[in-house]
Amino acid sequence: MPCLVAEGSWAQAGPGAVALAPDHRTARACNPASRVQSEAWLAAMRGALRYGNGPNGEILLAGGGHWMAGDLVRRGSRDAASLAGRYEVEGGPTAAQRKGAEPAELILARNAYYLWDGCNRTEGVAIAFERQLFLHSSGLSTLANCLPGRDNAGLKQIVISEPRIGRVQGGLLLSSPAGAVRLRRTGDAPPGTGGVTTRLAPGVRFNLFGAPGGTLAILPGNRFRLIQPCGVTEGLWRAAPRETDGPVRFGPERSAEACQRDPAVRTVQRAFLGHVDVAIGPNRDIALFTGRFGAVRARLER
Repeated sequence: MPCLVAEGSWAQAGPGAVALAPDHRTARACNPASRVQSEAWLAAMRGALRYGNGPNGEILLAGGGHWMAGDLVRRGSRDAASLAGRYEVEGGPTAAQRKGAEPAELILARNAYYLWDGCNRTEGVAIAFERQLFLHSSGLSTLANCLPGRDNAGLKQIVISEPRIGRVQGGLLLSSPAGAVRLRRTGDAPPGTGGVTTRLAPGVRFNLFGAPGGTLAILPGNRFRLIQPCGVTEGLWRAAPRETDGPVRFGPERSAEACQRDPAVRTVQRAFLGHVDVAIGPNRDIALFTGRFGAVRARLER
């Protein structure tokens, strides 16, 4: 919870029934409104509760005149292997296929993707974080002599627009503001695809894409430095190999006061807060950082 960390015991009380007994709490610095909300959540998580689970890990807790809904936390480090495979659009041949083109296809490897839209092939790094797909293209793309109507522009637009991921029988459902598409799994990812690393090393520097920009430097002694136009934020980082939430944990210290006043800057800083999944391209040219507060794309300094 934003303002409280609660620990305690639980006991299975029957099918779909559980008893929670939080007996230890640690407060965090919060504003009054957030503290009231956290106290209400803690009260709702106490005592006898009924629960139900959905097909994608959703949970519904109810009891004492209240209810709470939540999603199973699925980090990229956990979901990458289970999502890997080749996928085609479900629903029969597209106009492109009827004109003789290869069917549009999405290949998901561990922290990498390959997309064929019927005309062009693109690739890059990928992280499936909390049932949402984040991509960072390498910038390389084949340029085929594509005839009108052969490309599947809808599939490409959905895949690159950070879609939510749902598991359906035999495949996946991708949904975003750009639309929705059902994908049928057609096989395993080809051998040799991937080559993406998730390890950070002291001395590496990343140039951040997008406004307001900046540089992330990984320093000796498990420290990092986030340099932005408004100032510098430093803190500690550590690999988290035994934690299911992600491979890296960032602990920023207080940033420059000018940075705290800029909403765009705060958005970037929040991305480097807590557990973060990392994917660095096989050529060590591009990187993708994904956490609870969104994704940051970057290029490695050479």
